[in-house]
Amino acid sequence: MLLNDTRTDRMQLTQQQREELTAHVRKWANIDGDYEPTMLGGIWHYRCDSGIFEDALSVADREWITANTEKDDKLLDKYDDGDGFTNDAYWDLLCEADLQCNTAMGEQMAFAEKYDLCEEDVARECKFIEENDL
Repeated sequence: MLLNDTRTDRMQLTQQQREELTAHVRKWANIDGDYEPTMLGGIWHYRCDSGIFEDALSVADREWITANTEKDDKLLDKYDDGDGFTNDAYWDLLCEADLQCNTAMGEQMAFAEKYDLCEEDVARECKFIEENDL
């Protein structure tokens, strides 16, 4: 994970790779983010800057998490570690959930693996495509 990554250089991709990645971005573009204005921006922030998974969430992801882990604005006991923080059961739930950010990140990781690219670079390029190329 490239924390505090502020690089603005673009990836050198083949035409086929750029078209494939742009199709991915179009699929997920302009989905409201819970932390960043868009979910793809949040994924970049998580993968390349903060390292905080919840920065990657869409608004819909946050609503699902809140509905399934809280009652009356309080974390359910089964997800509380006893010190007011989330426990492994909470993170297991999020990792296994059908969240938009999980699916989008999975697609980005598959793209990176397919072409032997850095996952963080792919997340950054998705943010750049969304902001500049669509």
